[in-house]
Amino acid sequence: MNAIPSISRRALLGAVLAAASLPLAAGTGEVRHGDLVIRAARVAATVKGQKATGAFMEIENRGGEAEVLLGADSPVAKMVQIHRTEFENGIARMHPAGRVAIPAGGRVVLARGGLHVMLMGLTRPLAPGETVPLTLRFARAGAVTLRVSVVAVRAAGAGGS
Repeated sequence: MNAIPSISRRALLGAVLAAASLPLAAGTGEVRHGDLVIRAARVAATVKGQKATGAFMEIENRGGEAEVLLGADSPVAKMVQIHRTEFENGIARMHPAGRVAIPAGGRVVLARGGLHVMLMGLTRPLAPGETVPLTLRFARAGAVTLRVSVVAVRAAGAGGS
């Protein structure tokens, strides 16, 4: 069953692999919302015709109760989902992750090769240096809208984090 019928799996995989070359600490700044602290939020820039890209960040829950990331939205994408990259027989495959638990006093990292936010059906190209709105929806904290930096993707094959 194809959970995302309008976008090929190959196109999604290409977008995530391109975004995977982003440095882990590319984003700057910190957003606080109640017990949540969201750090290093960034989205990968796109090239002409690219219809999907990834967004990455760290979410810390400083509260005494667990939090749940329910989903996300952005006006620059027709569909936004939380995805998980899994390796099956040496091939990276993405699957919708559904809800993501953030334990009390814990954190979750949305990063390359694991959990990440997938922006699909982009309404326009995303250029390095601009910012785009991204709204995260939480069970307890409600909606948190971020202005996320668009960062350039490093040359293919570049290593590091």
